[in-house]
Amino acid sequence: MYIPGRLTDLPPVPRVGMPGTWHPGSFLIFIPSFDRSAMKPRRIRTLLSSTRLYLSVGLMAVASVLGAALSEEAWRELVRERHQDWAAFAYVRNNPALPNVLIYGDSISIAYTPRVRDKLQEKANVYRIHTNGGESASFVPKMKLMVETMTDPGLTEPWEFQWDVVHFNVGLHDLKYFFEGKLDKERGTQIASTEAYQNNLRAIIAYLRRAAPEATLVFTTTTPVPEDSDGRFAGDAQRYNQAALEVLQAYPEVVINDLYSFTKPHQQSWWTRPGNVHFVEQGFNAQGDEVARIIEEALESRKSAAAAPEEQLADHPRAFLSPEAWNDARRKVQTSPYRDWMESMKASLRSRIQNGFEYDRPQYEWAWTAANCGLLFALTDEAYWAEQAWQLSDMVIDDKVFTQDPFSFGLSRAALLQGLALAYDFSYHGWTPAQRHRANVALYDLMVSVHTTMGHSANYSTASNWMGVRWGSVLLASLLVDPPPEFDGRHEPADAFQWDSRERLVSHIAENTFSNGWNGESLGYYSYNWSFIAPALWALSNQLGWEQGRALQRFAPEAINGLHGLATATVIQDGTNRWALKPDLSDDNPNSFPIHLFGIGLGLYPIEQQPYVRWFHDYLWGAQDGAHQRGWNKFSLLTHQANQRAINPAEAGWLNYHDPEQGNALFRNRFQDHEDIVFAYTATATRVRGHNGPDTNTFRLIGLGTPWIIGGGRTGATAGQTNLFPIPAQTLEKGNSRSLGILSDHHFNLNGTGGWARGSGSQTGVTDHERFVAVNYDPATGAAGAFLVADQSTNGERLRICTPEFNKLEPQADGFILTAPNGATLRARVAPPFLDAFKIETQTLRYGGTTIRNNSGIRFQGERYPNSLAIDLYCQGDITVLFTLQPAGQPHPGLEWNAQDGRVKVGGRWIETR
Repeated sequence: MYIPGRLTDLPPVPRVGMPGTWHPGSFLIFIPSFDRSAMKPRRIRTLLSSTRLYLSVGLMAVASVLGAALSEEAWRELVRERHQDWAAFAYVRNNPALPNVLIYGDSISIAYTPRVRDKLQEKANVYRIHTNGGESASFVPKMKLMVETMTDPGLTEPWEFQWDVVHFNVGLHDLKYFFEGKLDKERGTQIASTEAYQNNLRAIIAYLRRAAPEATLVFTTTTPVPEDSDGRFAGDAQRYNQAALEVLQAYPEVVINDLYSFTKPHQQSWWTRPGNVHFVEQGFNAQGDEVARIIEEALESRKSAAAAPEEQLADHPRAFLSPEAWNDARRKVQTSPYRDWMESMKASLRSRIQNGFEYDRPQYEWAWTAANCGLLFALTDEAYWAEQAWQLSDMVIDDKVFTQDPFSFGLSRAALLQGLALAYDFSYHGWTPAQRHRANVALYDLMVSVHTTMGHSANYSTASNWMGVRWGSVLLASLLVDPPPEFDGRHEPADAFQWDSRERLVSHIAENTFSNGWNGESLGYYSYNWSFIAPALWALSNQLGWEQGRALQRFAPEAINGLHGLATATVIQDGTNRWALKPDLSDDNPNSFPIHLFGIGLGLYPIEQQPYVRWFHDYLWGAQDGAHQRGWNKFSLLTHQANQRAINPAEAGWLNYHDPEQGNALFRNRFQDHEDIVFAYTATATRVRGHNGPDTNTFRLIGLGTPWIIGGGRTGATAGQTNLFPIPAQTLEKGNSRSLGILSDHHFNLNGTGGWARGSGSQTGVTDHERFVAVNYDPATGAAGAFLVADQSTNGERLRICTPEFNKLEPQADGFILTAPNGATLRARVAPPFLDAFKIETQTLRYGGTTIRNNSGIRFQGERYPNSLAIDLYCQGDITVLFTLQPAGQPHPGLEWNAQDGRVKVGGRWIETR
């Protein structure tokens, strides 16, 4: 039975990892051994060269006759023309009854390949790379070209097998010296240093472990170099072999064929001539016999291992994309602009790894950086990133401050759990079996810990963002962890955590979402909270094979409008740093960095929202986003598509947002750049139990690149609030967190020209407080924006306006002028009927009160400002103030107050005051 908004009718996501599964990153076709009906069919693009062969309808009847010729022709297109008649490059027709062997190597291997085939005749299908393997840097591109060509489904006999043994060698071309295109060891430059060679070798192994995860890998040492060799130094082969063996210590599963030691005693008699690195027939036949012997031993070992397999490689990465989509992502990041995004991320991570972590809790950065390094490995096959991901993951696993203390700060443990789970998923095929096992066990332990308790200081309210972080991280980990070795094939331990966490997550989301999306007062915590919830929902949707948007419809139906509210409220800064601005309603802060939510939104939110999500994603994207310490741009790397349509959200009506349950109304003038303007009014008609920020019946203003009117930050104190206050003796020090307001009415004008709202309520001790706000973006006003605030009350005596300390105050006879660092100005003018009691007082307050650890200040223009300036406009019960906003150098329009009907004329436009 289906219950809307719940997943009780859903089975756990099927676990994968049985022999024969198709592995992401592989360019071979494998036969699935489990039900993948939910997954989309795999599509492989051909890389055939200029000649493309297609069967016409008339030829289909004789396809079985021409099939072999077509496949052979594809092979011959790969093989260089001068190699066409060489026995080593002969086309191999696959015998499905035999195991499959691949030989990769340079000209030394070309010479011994025919001998290996003869020795293994009727024992194996022996293939080789279609050309001279050359230097180590060319291994992966050449392999991809060959495999993608020969697995093309357009061929009638495409390769549909997996390698059982891959016998490979690189090195002889790496150690040679070139000068002006010729071998020259005196003046030339070496192709690859030993360090570069080692890095390339790691990348080769990483690629092979992904492309042929079940194959036995056999590395062959480089054969000797004679003393008088052109372009090579004697002894370099031994030096490079030693470098290779140092790398292979981390991969004990790789078999080593020491062809160097086998050849060295015979080098004088086997070399073709002095100074030449090649060998006569006696030599390469002997080498072929040795290679065949090693390969046959590997095949026999595989037979024994098949009787009692020690490990089954799981299907990773599986968090966010289907196997086909992963291949598309790997191709995409080689193109602009994604290549630049990824390079920015690489540079940032390298710097962080080399220079150390400066965050006050480095465990956070270990986990975030491990996940980001893992993603780079998954996208590039560069073993360096898998190694870095492991070293950082190992630090997380060993951490005794959070990871191994079940009563430690729960938000930290949840963050470590999410980071470790993603690092494990992304890096799986770059880690050794021992590393994978250690990480898998640690994931189980940490998942149990976070599921059990969030520690002594946790907020256990169902609505608290703590619970979103908790159940989001547990759900994600339960989807990515693999069965333990003792798994009996029936009920996996992770299934119980998956069932429980997703149901608890449903309850948490239901507490925080209203008819128009996430609760409007907690947009800051929406961004933080959903950095855990959204990846879990995305992964769940991916593994269930759901179409885009269905996860939200089934799991969090009222959250579908969440990005609408967040987009309306958020304005970018001018590019000097990564932080955007938003109204700091309730107990939030004015800083925001929701790029990750819009990146995830491109993979999670309904198709009809995608053009607007894409536009706002690009609006948020800045030059430094690839360097963000949490690596939130990783979601953009996976989801963003260059050919995706982007439509300005104004066309979808996103210039205004209304949360009817909480009584919020947002008025935005446009979606364009950092000078966009947002005015927010909140009555707080319903409270969500977060930090219990008490602000009620208040307003905020951001515009022209500056936050102008803000609240008190993360504090329950009333001092930092923008609101109407009684005399100091009657002012509440702490606001009543249960005080509620009423949004009695509101109106949005067409085309983003503003509107109005009316409400009532107070948490500062004011009785009978009623407030009317009007917003006008009409150019006829002569201002970038005009904002009227009209208050009525019994005992209100001070209208307090709080602004960041970087805005400079200039008192005026009827109000004040604030000047922002960029020269823009906000002018406040009190209506004449209220000037008799008017005076101004100011004081400096710490933004966020005493919550110093979590609120270290407002981020603005690359700096942090810890204080706000409180400006008190004194009155007697009632007061009306008109604010006008202007860019630098622009005068403010004149005002005409009409005492009879309560209107004010701003420039050439009348504005109602009630």
